[in-house]
Amino acid sequence: MLDFSTWSPEAVAGVTLMALLLVVIIVVAFMCVQAGLFHVINIQTKKPEFGELVVMYKLGRGPYSGSGTLFTEAHSLLPQYNTIGVYYDDPEKKSSDNLRYIVGLVVAQDGASADAEHVTLLESNGYKRVVLPAVQHAVVTDFPYCSTLSCIFAVFRVYPALREYVERRELCAHPYLELYDSSSQRILFMGPLELQDAFYVPDLGEDPASPDEDEGGSDEGDGEEEESEDGEEEEEKSGKDKKGEEEEGGEECLSNAEPSCVTESKDATSSSTHNWEQSASLMAE
Repeated sequence: MLDFSTWSPEAVAGVTLMALLLVVIIVVAFMCVQAGLFHVINIQTKKPEFGELVVMYKLGRGPYSGSGTLFTEAHSLLPQYNTIGVYYDDPEKKSSDNLRYIVGLVVAQDGASADAEHVTLLESNGYKRVVLPAVQHAVVTDFPYCSTLSCIFAVFRVYPALREYVERRELCAHPYLELYDSSSQRILFMGPLELQDAFYVPDLGEDPASPDEDEGGSDEGDGEEEESEDGEEEEEKSGKDKKGEEEEGGEECLSNAEPSCVTESKDATSSSTHNWEQSASLMAE
């Protein structure tokens, strides 16, 4: 048995410090494991676990890292509801200041009625209502949800895996949803392959115009008015019912009349896609 009485104060302090450091390392390692640092990410193309969602949301614009404030606000108002985020733009193709997203609470699912008092409370705090449809075909995965570390690990581990999965199979999944399911302590990720327009909220608006575009839109002159009219005609041809403006760089994923994403580009690095009949054959994989 060790006789600490013979140890110098410096030796005792050193051993104590080493023991504390070892405990801290063990605790941090355990927390990281629980938060999903080594979680196996299993991505599939199938029907999501959840169906129709009634969401009370707030619209955000800017870096996705700023969405945390809206999550905190929503949870603090009614913590009994699951939080949800919908992210519309690819941060690798659009400047961070122009990224669009919504954050809110799932107040009802699968045709159930939302609590009127809770809806009124949220509306009084600036929230709006949207119904996100159930889909049969989507790219899905999940991730542990037990702490803030889970959210951090999910961002750096899940999205690169989703991107690789979608590009390798030439699918067109957008926008991406994150549903924070407190009952199962999981983050459910979903990128719909159909009915995508229905996930774009009405007040999402258009992408901010560049300074040159702003000046062109305000200049006087018949020639410039004709250019503006031509631009409006082109927008009408792309579909008046489309609620989300397509990203710059060429992603053209349309699903208004069919459960598929159609694009002319076959470039594997773009968000191009086969029609659903081709995609369905991959579900067996």
